[in-house]
Amino acid sequence: MAYEYTRRNDLFEDVAYLCKKKTEIDENGVAIETGYEEREIFCRVGGVYQKEFFDAYQSGIKAQWYMIVSSFDYNGEEIVKYNGQYYNLYRKYPQQDDTWELYLREDVGTWNSD
Repeated sequence: MAYEYTRRNDLFEDVAYLCKKKTEIDENGVAIETGYEEREIFCRVGGVYQKEFFDAYQSGIKAQWYMIVSSFDYNGEEIVKYNGQYYNLYRKYPQQDDTWELYLREDVGTWNSD
């Protein structure tokens, strides 16, 4: 039974959305964000390892997932929607097998400059 938990799965069976911010120009010529343009892809998702989690936490990042996506699907997007929640990329690596390894973080709260 332990083999089931250690076996690596090479199937891209999870669904995620790579997102780009949509902007429109208002009547005053100011760019306004109007939402996200989402593109559905298949990927392989896993949890970050403990060392990765604590290294990121020391830098103020709440690491959540790592994701393997095809290089044909990835076009430099910085926002990923997975399981109905939006995540930002904090690190990405190109792999030798025409894939990208994306590390996702959860942004908690907002920065208030007051």
